Amino acid sequence: MDLGYNKIGDDGAKFISQSLQSNFTVFSFDLRENTISHDTHKIICNLTQRNIENGKMNLWPISHFQLTKWQQKTIEELLLI
Repeated sequence: MDLGYNKIGDDGAKFISQSLQSNFTVFSFDLRENTISHDTHKIICNLTQRNIENGKMNLWPISHFQLTKWQQKTIEELLLI
């Protein structure tokens, strides 16, 4: 289900880099195919940490009903950095 947010995958590095230059970023990424790369994962972790430190982390618009247990755990780990 597309909620109008930017989807972050291996092809999302340019968007993430641009987002790092802004004060506030809201984004989601799609783990359903388990194709997220190590570099993209690292960038997402850094961006998530920055947003948490600035008190600007929003709940991500991802339905747990659409994801596997592994994917849910991955998202929770990203949110709890």
